[in-house]
Amino acid sequence: MGENVKRTSRIPPIMTLGGMSKKMAAKSSFIMQRIVPHKDDIILAGAAIIKGKTNKMLGFLGKEETEGLNWLSGKGKGGIVEAIDKETKEMIIYEIKNIKSKMIPKVENGEISFDVKIESEGKLSEDWLVTSDAFDEKFIKRAEKTIEDEVMILVNKAIEKTQKEFKVDVSGFGKILSIKYPKVWEEVKDNWDETFSDVPINVDLKIYIRTFGKKGKK
Repeated sequence: MGENVKRTSRIPPIMTLGGMSKKMAAKSSFIMQRIVPHKDDIILAGAAIIKGKTNKMLGFLGKEETEGLNWLSGKGKGGIVEAIDKETKEMIIYEIKNIKSKMIPKVENGEISFDVKIESEGKLSEDWLVTSDAFDEKFIKRAEKTIEDEVMILVNKAIEKTQKEFKVDVSGFGKILSIKYPKVWEEVKDNWDETFSDVPINVDLKIYIRTFGKKGKK
């Protein structure tokens, strides 16, 4: 089941017993794979949130929220994003080749914030195209913007759920802050989850369609 991480972004990265022990010892909040029964089998579905201070489970993230976290942290390994082209009303299917994310902490006048720059390269799936021209540069740019909008919905859902509802940092923002601003980190680390819940997070997302299916108008 863990190998499915390479095929979809809707399940969290593998968390081993050793990794879990390190998180719990460091009192860091984290997520784990959620296993649920499905007919006569079991499947990975979403994630469970563990609060670092108490080492207790707070609740669950759904598939979309888990996917948003994987985009936010850059830990997604593959999968697809589906969206509707507003002009043609056709389905656009974006196949993820890679996701890269960079978290940039800022401290100005004692206030902490983060800029997150996310980039992804991928391709358009072959079989959905009906009336649009996949070889047209204007269409490619419009498709990139359509996928960006769809992914931002996922990212915002993940931020809202973890930062505002559960009030925990499970994406590693605290670790990045501790590296760049160690003195600031010393001041906030004991109550980081609570501090994190009010920290502004600004996301800049770029999708790049590098290849596409063989179909297109000639």
